[in-house]
Amino acid sequence: MTTTLPSSTRATRTKPANGTSAHRSHHAGQPGQVSLSNGHMPPLVPLPTAAAAPASPSPDEIAVRAYQYFEKRGCQHGHDVEHWLAAESSLRAEQQPPQP
Repeated sequence: MTTTLPSSTRATRTKPANGTSAHRSHHAGQPGQVSLSNGHMPPLVPLPTAAAAPASPSPDEIAVRAYQYFEKRGCQHGHDVEHWLAAESSLRAEQQPPQP
């Protein structure tokens, strides 16, 4: 049985301003690699660096800090979410660069 896709779901070819067409090739290079019809690769767009976004504390770091809060509170059960959120918040504050 053959299924025909609606025109909105069919693959389309794009036409850059320089008059060449871009398409995905499964025959040359890596599968799904994009190349222009003139044989050149499109320009690369730089990705944001890790320095742009502050690192988040790891779940292990948060768990250790949350357990410390649990112990400080006399090992009272039922406050795990509160301890987790407080630990996450305090670790994020410590990782923020100082404001000038």
